[in-house]
Amino acid sequence: KMYPESLWVIKSAASLCRVLFNCDMRIHDDVSAVFEVLLPNLRHENHYQRLHSLQILNSYPQLPYIVNHADLDLSDDLDEEQGYKSVSTQETKGLNGSCDIIDTLFKIESTKPSVESERGIMALIARVGLVSKSGRLPVIYAEALANHLVGIFHMKYS
Repeated sequence: KMYPESLWVIKSAASLCRVLFNCDMRIHDDVSAVFEVLLPNLRHENHYQRLHSLQILNSYPQLPYIVNHADLDLSDDLDEEQGYKSVSTQETKGLNGSCDIIDTLFKIESTKPSVESERGIMALIARVGLVSKSGRLPVIYAEALANHLVGIFHMKYS
């Protein structure tokens, strides 16, 4: 049995994922199951819990952006609010191919907040905002993003 709430287990799994990634292998074949187990860690107060969980998630191939919304069934996953307005297609024209949002979240988490790194962190957060407003984010990534946004409230910006 895996203990995803244990920092030692997550840290060891992240190290193993780095090695397996170099061999073009994965720690588990079912991406959805791995995301489901690690999502609570992304909102954890411990920085290393979030960092190592993102490292594991980042070891999987990137999912493509959603192009055709008719293929999705969001009835039980996400509820769209009445005031929701997606970003114009002009602003999201470059969002095609593989979605790198997990890598972006990993970069945010692995960058130590300081005066020198503030501009870089703000640019990464702006990118996350643009991608999340586009309506093209895969559902599993949207869930990871929402959990991580709760987690970064624990970051000390001083």
